[in-house]
Amino acid sequence: MRSFTPDEDDGYVALVDRGSIRIAANSFTFTNEVRLDAKNGFPGGITFNSFGNLWGTLIMSDQLFLLTPEGNCQILFDDRNPQATDALEKTFYESRVTPELMLAASGAIAQWAASATFGGPHLKTVYLSSLRSTRIPYFRSPIAGRPMVHW
Repeated sequence: MRSFTPDEDDGYVALVDRGSIRIAANSFTFTNEVRLDAKNGFPGGITFNSFGNLWGTLIMSDQLFLLTPEGNCQILFDDRNPQATDALEKTFYESRVTPELMLAASGAIAQWAASATFGGPHLKTVYLSSLRSTRIPYFRSPIAGRPMVHW
């Protein structure tokens, strides 16, 4: 809970280079993960499609977004509870989030959507993982995903 405030900037980017590690950037708020690019990425909650667009989720907003290399953002899926999400966002900026507000900010399909990944034989099935659901929602994408670098 301490890190779920705009005042706690304990996030950082660590860079591993030639066997050593260093902090490349710090003072980020409410961080989770990062992927450097489609060629040097690593598995996690975000993924790339075959056009180089980054796909990711907004946890507790239960949204799936697409971010182009030019910086344009598009919401592809919106399962949020608008009133609960607005209340959570308001209390976040006031540094008074509670577990009850976090639990209320949840959609019906992908509760606390945590990641997106492409799968299936042609990498055209998008799977959404979530921290509170008992199933894995998925849908067919007209655009294929990019294979993971380690495949």
